[in-house]
Amino acid sequence: MQKRSSVAYLLWLVGGWLGLHHFYLGRDRQAFVWWCTLGGFFGLGWLRDLFCIPRYVETANDTPEFVKYYTELLRTRQSPRFSVSRFAGQLFMGSFFGLLATVSVPDEVDELYPLIRPFIAPVAVAIGVHTVGNIGREEGPLKNALIGAYIPALLLYADPTNIVYIAILSAVLFRRGVSYRRTPEKWKREGLCKRVVILGVAGCIVCTAWGSAIYYNMKVTTAEGESIRVKDALNHFFESPAWKDFKEVLGHVVNLIWERGWREAYREFVEALDPEGEAAAYKTLELEEGATQKEITQRYRKLARTWHPDKHTGPGKEAAAQQFMKIQGAYETLSKIHTRRATHKKEHSFEQEERRF
Repeated sequence: MQKRSSVAYLLWLVGGWLGLHHFYLGRDRQAFVWWCTLGGFFGLGWLRDLFCIPRYVETANDTPEFVKYYTELLRTRQSPRFSVSRFAGQLFMGSFFGLLATVSVPDEVDELYPLIRPFIAPVAVAIGVHTVGNIGREEGPLKNALIGAYIPALLLYADPTNIVYIAILSAVLFRRGVSYRRTPEKWKREGLCKRVVILGVAGCIVCTAWGSAIYYNMKVTTAEGESIRVKDALNHFFESPAWKDFKEVLGHVVNLIWERGWREAYREFVEALDPEGEAAAYKTLELEEGATQKEITQRYRKLARTWHPDKHTGPGKEAAAQQFMKIQGAYETLSKIHTRRATHKKEHSFEQEERRF
């Protein structure tokens, strides 16, 4: 099936950062690289494709002009010329995969089995180098990339500070086995479903590595400056009152969907989100929902006297000022809501009286 430049440019525009135009043109490896690196190294490759798409389309269609040019190239040259952009891509992709593989191993596992990271990091680097090196009409063996990755890995140890050196030697050794591709890429002979499955599996592996790195090794900093791992923070969150309240609200919404339909469930869900801050204001003033304006005013005056900054000294003065402002905000929120509802109720009653007469 002939590929069209117009379709390629359209896919470049709407999904170029995901590599859709490369997938359309049968350049699946390049599509995968673009997806992994947000448009070819954070959009640089995406911009470069604006000028390269006509050449990619000719290559995909095997036009007579391209076949003539490529035949002459195979006759006159035994190996491809050195490409700065391809070599830079190999270094970036190899380093990216190597670092991702390194940080995806939980620290606890690394302490028990210290050889895991030095073993898998060179493999990931070699895969990144090999993937970029086999894009288009060039191809090279994975073996060379692996040898080039493991030599410095054994000498320097595969920690994050040495990944770049591993990627450099892997890319250099990979160049020794590079040649022109004499047969169409395997992707062109595969069915669409199989191509999607292969890319999907590769994408799942990358996403799993990211998930492991974030869950096990990433840390968040609390307001007190304490570092907590995301794993521990999530475990605490799922045991927190906020999560329990959310589960109760979600369960209530699901029951409403079954009993009263989507519209009523949506209304209840919006109210549960507290868009006006009414529930939070009641909680701040330590009142039950549905309190009268008189009760709200009395509670506000009592709490305002308690938390007024002038009644506090030393380190607690700033905390008291913040609480005082929070109480004032809650009072203003509830007062506005009560005034609006009273006005609305009065207008509604007036309309009903008019209808009676």
